[in-house]
Amino acid sequence: MGPAAGSTADRARNHRPGGPLPANLAELLRIHDSLFRFEALLLDVEPQVLPQWKRGDRAGLIRGTLALLEDARAACRARGLILSAALAPWYARNPDPDQVGASFLDSCLERLDEALIMAYRNRPEAVLDFAADALAALARRPVRCWIGLTTQANDAPGSTYHGLGMERFRGDVVALHARLRATPAGPSIAGIAIHQYRTLRALI
Repeated sequence: MGPAAGSTADRARNHRPGGPLPANLAELLRIHDSLFRFEALLLDVEPQVLPQWKRGDRAGLIRGTLALLEDARAACRARGLILSAALAPWYARNPDPDQVGASFLDSCLERLDEALIMAYRNRPEAVLDFAADALAALARRPVRCWIGLTTQANDAPGSTYHGLGMERFRGDVVALHARLRATPAGPSIAGIAIHQYRTLRALI
């Protein structure tokens, strides 16, 4: 896996199909082409951080994000690279304004080779509940996928393992992976992604 392109929400807002790629993504592709080769790119676009999304004015952001993913995938395929993206589970509850019956998440999955579903909750049951719509989308559109967890502290109650201890986290990761594999989306579940280097070092 190559380096993540970072948050490109502002660029996705204005991206048009066939337009120039965001500067940070173009730079990563230049690094791949000229300095060292990697196998995949993981994008973290996050249009939900922008004011338009919070106001409910989402159609333009969704279109821009999907156009960015499509163009990024074309650039990656030309280089033999895998394209992945971090996706919020609730994208499954936002419609694609241009595809009847499809959600934003459905349309993202169509444009990716792999995905990371950001399901930051502190019990396996809570993860399965929080990501239920995303797992249904994965069952419809199978894409190799990791479920993202973190022990990192933040302001969302119940969303992290902060303060619960590494042994609890270890056990829950194993249980969660088994339960995810048993869902209809199971064939797509590649594993659990640990969203904090300090946690990953402690686990290994």
